[in-house]
Amino acid sequence: MSKLFKDTLAKIKENKINLDSGKPNCIPFNQFPRLSKILPGIVQGTNILISASSGVGKTKFTKSVFVLEPLNWLNKHLEENPNSNINIQVNYFGLEESKEEFVTSVICYKLEEKFGITIDALDLMSMYQKETVSEDLLKKIESLESFFEKFFNHVDYIDTISNPYGIYDYIRNYTQKNGTHYFYNFIDDRDKDNCITHAEKEKVKKLHGKESKEYKQLAYSHYTPNNPDEYVINIVDHMSLLSPENEGTLHDAMTQMSASYGRKQITKHYNHVFVNVQQQMGSQEADLYTNSGKKIIEKLKPSIAGLADCKLTIRDAHVAIGLFAPARYLPEDDMIYKGYDISVLKDQFRSAIVLKNRIGRGNIEIPLLFNGAINTFEELPAEMKKEDYDIVRKMQKTLK
Repeated sequence: MSKLFKDTLAKIKENKINLDSGKPNCIPFNQFPRLSKILPGIVQGTNILISASSGVGKTKFTKSVFVLEPLNWLNKHLEENPNSNINIQVNYFGLEESKEEFVTSVICYKLEEKFGITIDALDLMSMYQKETVSEDLLKKIESLESFFEKFFNHVDYIDTISNPYGIYDYIRNYTQKNGTHYFYNFIDDRDKDNCITHAEKEKVKKLHGKESKEYKQLAYSHYTPNNPDEYVINIVDHMSLLSPENEGTLHDAMTQMSASYGRKQITKHYNHVFVNVQQQMGSQEADLYTNSGKKIIEKLKPSIAGLADCKLTIRDAHVAIGLFAPARYLPEDDMIYKGYDISVLKDQFRSAIVLKNRIGRGNIEIPLLFNGAINTFEELPAEMKKEDYDIVRKMQKTLK
């Protein structure tokens, strides 16, 4: 037990030294100043659940917070700290979006970021009955090629695997290529002083056989990555589209993915980040009213009880965030939500609700400005002024 204490104390001291020297201990949520006070950022070894009703922007939020913004931060960090070992690898299991849809959404994001051009995916693909994209815009898109070469050095988008074991096996193969798994004799070596590698374990199996005492006494010990400063972010988007295995149900598949693989292996043993995106039940969108006929908005928000298809996933989450779009539900004669005028903000308003936070405070709601065309979310001021609303109106004109 003293060894466990010493190891933990050593980690506390290491993190202190890191921060004192300017090295971050997590990928910061720079775009969310208020949220970062209770949830500092993307922490290694965390299981994160993102939930919302259909069409609210779960995928866009996930893409922004766990792909686009972290990679932007990494680029700036490496420019300022060229000797840093920090790296980001995203394994994005897109059960809903195709690869083309994914890339198109990132193109829209980069066009706005680099050139100030706001265009949605359908417009970019010339789906509307009007002019196609201009030659000038095509040249700007072509100029993004070098960005995407670098981008896909950090992002692996997988849209061909949808079963839990297949996803887990893909991630496990990544760990085998980028680190070492260790095993120990749980009968004779309780202190794990003489661990052997996976390759050495295979030699034991080959020499003594799979049913031998020598092989059966080997238990999993730990995993050591080649680069402990690498953040591996594994995303399953979304869980209700998992393919059941062995004649099991969708509920079985979601439990297996979340608990057996996501929590017990991917975050606990590999120290990776695991993000699972999950729908809210359709009944969560049904209007509820008081006896006087007033709509009960609080009952329409995403909740732990409202998780669709499998509620057990919340047990595995360190952090759960729900997204809410009040413009869908507020009556026209009362469009104020938490002090924000939704009649102006319209569908550009989102509320990020921290439903669970095992590493900090929960039950907190953060107002966000959402631009669905370019996959961006940013915190709104605590109190909106006229000029703040004017900025939103200007943004909305670019979306028409």
